[in-house]
Amino acid sequence: MISNQQLIVSKQVALQVFNDDGSRQTVLTVSSSNAGSIGIGTSDPQQRLHVSGVSFFDGRVGIGTKTPTEDLDVVGTVKATTFVGTLSGNAGSATTLSVTTGNIGIGILSSSATARLHIYQGADTSDLFRVDDVASGIDTTPFIVNAQGNVGIGTTAPAYPLHVIGTIYASGDISAYSDMRMKTNLEPIPEALKKIEAITGYTFNRKDDPTGKRFAGVVAQEIQEVLPEVVYRNGDTVSVAYGNISALLIEAIKELKREVDFLRSKIT
Repeated sequence: MISNQQLIVSKQVALQVFNDDGSRQTVLTVSSSNAGSIGIGTSDPQQRLHVSGVSFFDGRVGIGTKTPTEDLDVVGTVKATTFVGTLSGNAGSATTLSVTTGNIGIGILSSSATARLHIYQGADTSDLFRVDDVASGIDTTPFIVNAQGNVGIGTTAPAYPLHVIGTIYASGDISAYSDMRMKTNLEPIPEALKKIEAITGYTFNRKDDPTGKRFAGVVAQEIQEVLPEVVYRNGDTVSVAYGNISALLIEAIKELKREVDFLRSKIT
């Protein structure tokens, strides 16, 4: 039944309904010149369904599916210039992305997210987070968090909780955990001077540094022979905890002090 409305049929329009209140506002159009496109609120539908104005759906809407399980269920790609509200997507039964009230969940429902960005790993072994940079045609990865939670800066394979390839700068102190209450089997380093004599301080160039900059340091293999407690191995690469060498220097200075004191006692 059509009430207070006017029905028109023409060659260009298969069906058109107007408000008959003097406004002549188009209510419904079925175009015969545009493959039967339907217009609601427009007399010139540009797509198969063209709605001009605010729409209300009292039920679920499916796009690409006949059995929507959410208020709006889209099978396919969604493109939007602005998003407000709640968004979730899944592959099978696993949530892949969810957004609500400012929280973003990846692999977890945003309603369960405990941070603005919450990444849930599950049984997947993929990297958690990765930033790639393509400069001059060279693809580099300046930052990565792997499946074990290790953070890599300048490396795609961090072997430590924080693995940095390059120079680290800090405007404040860098402190290491050294509480007496957490230590046992304390032993002073014996023959510290003899161990110092077995190692050498060098200046050198690095083979992986194209700048030609000179560095200063020790050789890990030499330190390994006298103080293996400060040497770490990652595959075939050996590294040194430079700060911990200070324990050897302290004991060496104390040995020198005892020798100096002995010599002074002989003179006097």
